[in-house]
Amino acid sequence: MSESIIKEAVFSLHCISVGVLITFVYDLLRVCRNCIRHSRILISVEDFLFWVVCAIFIFLVLYCENDGILRWYCIAGAVVGMELYRKLFSPYIVHFMSTILGKAIHLVTWILKKLAFPFRMLLVGIRRFTMKVCHFFTKKEKEPDS
Repeated sequence: MSESIIKEAVFSLHCISVGVLITFVYDLLRVCRNCIRHSRILISVEDFLFWVVCAIFIFLVLYCENDGILRWYCIAGAVVGMELYRKLFSPYIVHFMSTILGKAIHLVTWILKKLAFPFRMLLVGIRRFTMKVCHFFTKKEKEPDS
């Protein structure tokens, strides 16, 4: 086989792997959205920034591997990689990672609540004490002088 054909075949595989990588990173973003609530504006900003970073990444891949020449089979390879990953792996990875991250967030929240309990009780005690002191002084001021 000719060296140029091998180079083009390797480049095609790189384009497919770029599609897989982009979709995997987007799945990480989806996992974060599943575990932490996001507003629609924040989702739009995240998506916009994601696609800007992806465009820069794709440009760098094209520039480094193909001298910046855009070939349609490169875009087709990236789309094929995205679709293969999305159909074969994405649902399982998103579900698994969302479950793990959700449980980790729940555990950390539970631990922080348990650690914060003594401080909350201390604050409640301080509040009660200050309310009693304030009530005591305001009560003395309101008593008529004889």
